Amino acid sequence: MRGYYEGRYRDNNSMSLQMEYRQKIYNRHGIAAWVGCGTVWGPQEKFSWSRILPNYGIGYRWEFKNRMNVRLDYGFGKRGQSGFMFSINEAF
Repeated sequence: MRGYYEGRYRDNNSMSLQMEYRQKIYNRHGIAAWVGCGTVWGPQEKFSWSRILPNYGIGYRWEFKNRMNVRLDYGFGKRGQSGFMFSINEAF
């Protein structure tokens, strides 16, 4: 989940949900905004609704070629955590 340090929350089971809105601005440039939530739990624990963590953020997209974007995202999480993410291609 964008907005939390990679590898910070890891375990055997995970669940996440994300909604993203993408909009082309001009020519090959675009923006994205998202909201999501997720949680992890191990074999000794049970799933708990109280442990679900929210995330949200904004991003810039530059279309390198058809259906392949350079992505710059900045996500926010609970307790003031935030994170910057750079990647090439789209997640979905």
